[in-house]
Amino acid sequence: MNILDGYYINLDASIERKDSLVRHLSSLGLEYCYKRFPALTPSLEEREHLRGLKTVGELGIWKSFVALLSNIPLNEELPEFVHIIEDDIRLNANFPCIMSNLLNLICSDTNFKKVDLFFLDYTLNTYLFEMILAQQSANPLGCYQFLDGSFYLACLSSFLVRRSSIPRILEHLGGILNSQSVLLPIDIMLRKILRNGYLNARLLSPLISAPAWDLAKISTIQDPEEFNVYRSMLAHLLLKICLSEIDSPSTCCARLADLFGEAANFPDDLTKSQFFEFFKSLKPQIESF
Repeated sequence: MNILDGYYINLDASIERKDSLVRHLSSLGLEYCYKRFPALTPSLEEREHLRGLKTVGELGIWKSFVALLSNIPLNEELPEFVHIIEDDIRLNANFPCIMSNLLNLICSDTNFKKVDLFFLDYTLNTYLFEMILAQQSANPLGCYQFLDGSFYLACLSSFLVRRSSIPRILEHLGGILNSQSVLLPIDIMLRKILRNGYLNARLLSPLISAPAWDLAKISTIQDPEEFNVYRSMLAHLLLKICLSEIDSPSTCCARLADLFGEAANFPDDLTKSQFFEFFKSLKPQIESF
């Protein structure tokens, strides 16, 4: 049996993104753990009535996630948790080992019995980054911890969902989508649901996945209107890439310097703390979210 049951969401037209993800999963020995789920695109009629959303892509995300959850079998003989990822995600090099230990823990510890969702990637602000960095410094052996769901800000690019919780999740998300009411982006709506106590979630600390840097500039979902906002989004993405160890702090610093036109050389042994200090030095130019 595979160590986990997974799905990735991918538009039919995004063949290169699919191929790139499959190569990445293969490099970790995980290619057989994930099934492709074709992302849904809104109809012409739906495109004319976005129900408060800013882009067609945001409505497509709603439809795709609700459809995927609706199609995940609830068979008790299958693994209890399903890993859902978007097609631009990259996983920590030690992901198979980390995930095996994580699944053993959350399936055996009664403290997690009522947790519906575990986020393995999530939006970071400077407060969260600094808090998680401090936790890592206090646990130098690489111990992973869990943050309360109230810390969830946004992002659905990599998360575990409890199979038995899917009907309850669909009751909320599917009910909202089918109600024809005004919509918020699905991750922001999920944040409201979590904070109202209708579902339970935990955030893995530190996160162990993040969107690929080389795909960020050709995203099929986001359509930023202003360069400064988009540049700030990319800067915050580097927080995730650094903390999840998808790329080194030195590489992240070089990318951050390039984003803001800074001329700087960084040693290969740069630490996460040093990357964060450089990030904070650019804060006047980085918009907050």
